[in-house]
Amino acid sequence: MDSLYYIAQSDYITAAVQFNEDEPTSRVDDSAYPTGLPIEKWRLVSFPGELDNGTLTSKGLNTKHVFYSRDWDNNKWVKPDTLYLGEAYWFKHQYGKKIDFTPGSGTSLPLEPYAMELFPGWNFIGNPFFFSVPINLDQGDFYGPVTYGIGEKSGWSEVVTEMQPWGGYLIQNYTDTVQVIELMPTPIEVAGNSNFNRVPAGPPPRVAANAWRLRISADSEHYFDHNNYIGRDFRSTEGLDRGDLYEPPMIDGHLAVGLSPEADGGYYHTTDIRSISEMNGVWDLRVVSQEKDGPVDIQIHTVDEPPENIIVALVDLQKKTAYRDIMETGLRIAEKATVGYDLKMVVGES
Repeated sequence: MDSLYYIAQSDYITAAVQFNEDEPTSRVDDSAYPTGLPIEKWRLVSFPGELDNGTLTSKGLNTKHVFYSRDWDNNKWVKPDTLYLGEAYWFKHQYGKKIDFTPGSGTSLPLEPYAMELFPGWNFIGNPFFFSVPINLDQGDFYGPVTYGIGEKSGWSEVVTEMQPWGGYLIQNYTDTVQVIELMPTPIEVAGNSNFNRVPAGPPPRVAANAWRLRISADSEHYFDHNNYIGRDFRSTEGLDRGDLYEPPMIDGHLAVGLSPEADGGYYHTTDIRSISEMNGVWDLRVVSQEKDGPVDIQIHTVDEPPENIIVALVDLQKKTAYRDIMETGLRIAEKATVGYDLKMVVGES
């Protein structure tokens, strides 16, 4: 750009960079684990760059740590023998202090878009770059990405729009075919005559009249569940459909908010998205916590604002109490919820 704000752009070439055995480490500021991986807690991890040797030998699978990946064909957890670029793994260790990864020598990716395949159903993925990259998926065709664990607490996060290196993520592909998304290592730059605006890569959001989405989060002393969504979307129906997603595959028990789209007594879903042809509705949910968790705090968050004439209320079935200001106040469940604490969300015209 010159003094008259004329812009010229030339082609550029990026190169892969080799790194030595002791150079890459997960304990960096931009990492998903900047202070190390916590002790005795499951976390989702991945490994950026093409490793020269991603093999996990029996000696490497030490009795004090373990990796697991998902065998989707047989629907079970297995110990992987190789670490692959762009994939995520469950990891847990018992080393008595926080640890970091130093996986060995390899080659970083060039600063070019990285094409990632997402198969129908759940996908465990990782950031292939050594720095954070934006990701903004259409939540009508995909769900996620979500990750697991914040600091010392364990649980599913809300949908995130950035993937950090060394972290693992979970994405649901709602469609019936393999979808390819591109992770952009550098932002798209849109030039104006005064400054540059950075535009994250991703599809534009779809909007429709009467569409809205709320997120329900639960927090206790040791666990959390931030990834529960109710709402209305033009691609959904009033019956059970792809907008009604089962709970993510979990490797360990945790605090959970379960939704029941069919109101049949089964609280196995993490989303309950319905059609825009109706205005009024009741959503059934159940909170289940661990014995040692103590009180559970429930909060309702706006993702996509409901229309102005719509009110949101919560009914506590145990106390037979309705909360019309639940969006502002939240709710604390003091009772133990090991067998389930039932609530109803009522959303409709005032």
